[in-house]
Amino acid sequence: MPPDAEPGTGQTRGPTASERAAESRAVVDRALTLVGDRNYDEASEYIAPELRGVVREFAELTHDVFPDLDVTLEDTIAEGDKVVYRWSARGTHQGTARYRTLGEVQGTGGRIEVQGITILQVADGKIVRTWGVTDEAAGLEQLGLLRSPSVYG
Repeated sequence: MPPDAEPGTGQTRGPTASERAAESRAVVDRALTLVGDRNYDEASEYIAPELRGVVREFAELTHDVFPDLDVTLEDTIAEGDKVVYRWSARGTHQGTARYRTLGEVQGTGGRIEVQGITILQVADGKIVRTWGVTDEAAGLEQLGLLRSPSVYG
């Protein structure tokens, strides 16, 4: 009987939820490390073909606008096929960026620190879906590009 067989069935069992979570986290950790190191070709081995272009474009743009970007993973939760990161990022706004609400903005030289949460789904050893929220308003406010309304008038 194979070592991973279900008792009494002779059938091999699939990975447990804990094993799937560990496998998903390993895929995501490796992909994020490679993207952070700007090794996009090797990172593509861990990203579904339909996401590779989007991920590379986003990473290149982010690195061009914030060349000294430093990301810290504050919390990581992995369950089944999903990995959730709460992160913070710091950098100097040096490159030109196109913002949805502001249009094209030249580098200001200002420093930012923003937080976000990203959820990544893994299937067959590749990232197949992503969701994320970034506190872009905080970054724009720190750069003097957005004024937050006063709560007190």
